Amino acid sequence: MGTSDRIDLLGVLFDLDGTLTRPMIDFASLKTSLGLPADGDILVDLANLPERQRRRAMLRLEAVELAAARQAVAAAGARELLTELSRRGIYTVVVTRNSRASLDLTLERLGLEVDLSLAREDAAPKPDPDGILKACRHFRIPSEHMLVVGDYKYDVEAGRLAGCPTVLVRSDPDRKFPCEPTMTVQDLGELHRIILGWLG
Repeated sequence: MGTSDRIDLLGVLFDLDGTLTRPMIDFASLKTSLGLPADGDILVDLANLPERQRRRAMLRLEAVELAAARQAVAAAGARELLTELSRRGIYTVVVTRNSRASLDLTLERLGLEVDLSLAREDAAPKPDPDGILKACRHFRIPSEHMLVVGDYKYDVEAGRLAGCPTVLVRSDPDRKFPCEPTMTVQDLGELHRIILGWLG
């Protein structure tokens, strides 16, 4: 599907870090500091640690996430896109692998208003489609009418598993992912223009 192919939108579901906000966490350094594999899934690898080590590592992760939330900066065009979607009666959702505390702090600090937000405490983390499917059920939206927007392969993989059209925000054209989104955009401004074209 190209950018000119219309999607009948009822909802748009966003990732948080790197999508609605600028990337704030250096996950490569964080994994190194926690003694985790560089190429692994940080949440999966943390879950497999011995209990005492896992508790310490989770506290460290949560502290890093809260520190990032206190310094978070909205991605260019994020507020404008959310405002436009709300004005058009299209549901907006955030599903993130981050903690609930960091999610709430980020949204409140930046004034990013959405209809529903789900953190890792609320649903199995992406690439599991659990959070996306919960959002679809919450609003009674068929998955083909919920657009999933993210900047990482887990967002695309989760969206595809849920049966949703997907958008990969690829701000770095040299960063390659082994996934096939429905479409790729450079930023939320480009996505905003595409959605306006669909809505007329």
